[in-house]
Amino acid sequence: MSATSTTPSEPPQGPEGFWHDCVLWAHQPRDGVIVPMTVAAEIAREVMCDAMNELPPRATAIEISAFLQRHGRQRALQRVAAERAAKNDSQLWHDANWQPDEPLMDLRGLRLHENAAWSAAMPVLRALAMPVIHGAGVAEAEDVFSEVLAALIGPLQGLLVAEQLPPLVKTIARRRAVDHVRHLSALKRDAILVSDDQEAADAACAMEFDLQDVWDHCARLLTAAQWEIIDRLILRSTDTHTSLIADARLMSALHIDPRSSEATRRRRLRDSLDEALLHIRRHLLDPS
Repeated sequence: MSATSTTPSEPPQGPEGFWHDCVLWAHQPRDGVIVPMTVAAEIAREVMCDAMNELPPRATAIEISAFLQRHGRQRALQRVAAERAAKNDSQLWHDANWQPDEPLMDLRGLRLHENAAWSAAMPVLRALAMPVIHGAGVAEAEDVFSEVLAALIGPLQGLLVAEQLPPLVKTIARRRAVDHVRHLSALKRDAILVSDDQEAADAACAMEFDLQDVWDHCARLLTAAQWEIIDRLILRSTDTHTSLIADARLMSALHIDPRSSEATRRRRLRDSLDEALLHIRRHLLDPS
């Protein structure tokens, strides 16, 4: 449904200069959704009143803008969801000029696990996920696609409108594909380490030092905590920076306060990793 292009006048008292932006955020809360201007003005008025009540008196322009944008868009999507449910019209306030590659799916039916909704959505879901999965170089694409479908069930409950579904599917597909590639890489590394292939063993013996000696030597150069982050993050690839900074025991062992901010823990972890790798490089290049 299209809307007029003019912004309603007579905004409520509030931060000067933000009324127009707030109405526009409520008018188009996301791609594919257009809220009528009269409704967008109602939402903007409510959000600006909330801002005056909830924001501190000395809030900066950035803080005010962020509040209005976040709450304006969220409130608008909630209104769209309520109106679509009340009128039983999944296309209500859908932007007719927005041409996605795939048609809108029945979000309500998918949430209720209706067979018809899932059957209709399956070709669309496949069209969304498969290019992402193949783009990551995954050979077992069907297996990963099954994982995507399973991982989609929970987040579905948090969506307000069907237009939010395509980017969610692509995000989940990208993450699952990357996880799959990392897992296969880790398996290949493990296979190489335990391989008893004679030709590989002969080649290794011809080297000046053996891989296990290097491994053991590197482990002796570092603290137990430093070696642990290299092992978990690089050698076995079982963890990410995010999972490591959530490990309070490891943070304490690295002398990083587990209660510090995520940004601080991430920076300190990166410093610890860089220090450990630099230490290894120096001793391998100059063992003396």
